[in-house]
Amino acid sequence: MKYLLIIFFAFFMHTKSFSQPQTSHNFQKEVKITLEANYLLYLPKEYQESEKDFPLVLFLHGAGERGTDIEKVKVHGLPKLIDQEKDFPFIVVSPQCPDNMFWNTDVLSALLDEIEANYRVDKNKIY
Repeated sequence: MKYLLIIFFAFFMHTKSFSQPQTSHNFQKEVKITLEANYLLYLPKEYQESEKDFPLVLFLHGAGERGTDIEKVKVHGLPKLIDQEKDFPFIVVSPQCPDNMFWNTDVLSALLDEIEANYRVDKNKIY
């Protein structure tokens, strides 16, 4: 009986809301979200002396490098080579994915926006 009353009450409230006159309002609300990412940033040796824009490579590590220890990102790929003092003619951004997560495209997009806004990035050469 208790379940029947709950269903009846929910149905009554639902139908009552439709019986009220509908008005149209357009509301806008700005919502700000803070996105955080730990990342390594490599700038070519000639970055400071040059005025040109540089290509950008976004390096995404594998599952084994997730976490909060940014040094784990240097285990493979470009971050490893950069740590071995190899020089490249492009900017490298190497974010770290948090534990028990997958890459979040909103976070990656915001990170790229931040790098583009603060460094000389060739917007036609983002990889």
